[in-house]
This record gives sequence, C-alpha cells and structure tokens, in this order.
Amino acid sequence: RSSKRICRRSSAFGSVVSTDSIEGAVTSPNTFDVICDADELQLKEDCQHTGNNRVKVLLDVHTRNYKKSDPAGKQKIAQKIVCSIIDDASSQFLQMDELGRIYNPMPRELAFACIKNSLDTSTEGEKRHFRESEVKKLMARKKKKAVLGRFERR
Repeated sequence: RSSKRICRRSSAFGSVVSTDSIEGAVTSPNTFDVICDADELQLKEDCQHTGNNRVKVLLDVHTRNYKKSDPAGKQKIAQKIVCSIIDDASSQFLQMDELGRIYNPMPRELAFACIKNSLDTSTEGEKRHFRESEVKKLMARKKKKAVLGRFERR
C-alpha cells in the first residue's frame, strides 16, 4: 500500500474516503479488517465485525497447539495468524481513535502482541473453566460421601 494522505477503500456500502492527516486512517473498516482494543491490546470484545469473528475462529483452531507450545512456538503461531490476516486476506489490524470515528492501522508488531494477548487470555479462560468444573466435581463427591455416611450411621 502506498502512503498517501487520502485512503480510498471499498466496503459493503461503497467507497469510503478519509482525508485525515494520519496516513492510512479510515472511517469504515473493510469486511475482513480486524478491530482491536487500543487500551488492552486485544481483540475488541463486543465487536461483531466479520474480520473479528474470522480471527476468533482462527484463535479457536490454534488454541490447543498454543497451550502446548514453548515461547518460540507461541510466537510462531501468533505470526502465522497475523500473516494470514494481513498477507493472505489483504486486511489490516485497526485501532479506533479516542473519539470513535477513525480507525488507525496497527503496525505488524502490535498486531502480533494483540493476537498473542488474545491467545493468552483464551487459554487462561479455559484453565479457569477447568478448575471450576473440577471444584464442582469435588463438591459433588463430598456431598455424596456425606449422604452415604449418614446412611451407614443408621
């Protein structure tokens, strides 16, 4: 992409032109662009944008291998996902400005960090869910044991 002050992009609603002073900034993301949360450097949680949904599917596919990988392997998985979005789908990672009107493109390094943080968060969530299910099983066994103990005392 050339670095121009005017960025002309096509979307489902036609051509969108941004004349802001920020190079590459757009007012409406393309279908497969990924919108990230600027504050937490993760995928935007409540965003139902097609590009974000696509990345969530990619994250789900790679989560199991990501959990098992060493730090170098985790970096490779994050790079693979980012390259899939940027190079294969000709899309970009975007951050919304403070006013919520303009999307600024993220450098590739920040996109890697965004994907890595999202993968780390998803694996932590799975660990938490596993712990909660194990605690429930333990409490059920403890309750069953207490009930059996009452019958034995009679």
